[in-house]
Amino acid sequence: MLQRIFTENQKLATVEETAAATTLSVATIRRKVKAGQFPSPVKLGAKSTRFVCAEVIAWLESNRQVPATAPNDTQGGK
Repeated sequence: MLQRIFTENQKLATVEETAAATTLSVATIRRKVKAGQFPSPVKLGAKSTRFVCAEVIAWLESNRQVPATAPNDTQGGK
């Protein structure tokens, strides 16, 4: 379940935790934030930003894609 990608009761996540939870790289997350394609982090201080876990989960749910199914190859490629 997507609700379990972060620890229980976790409200905020670092960019590294967000990357691990989404399987996106830190650079991709930053690029998507800049392009408006990913939730923006909240600034907690001069050098501290965090992502809101609920927003990341909502983004994941809205961007979920159904994986393409491979053809049923029971013949061993014949």
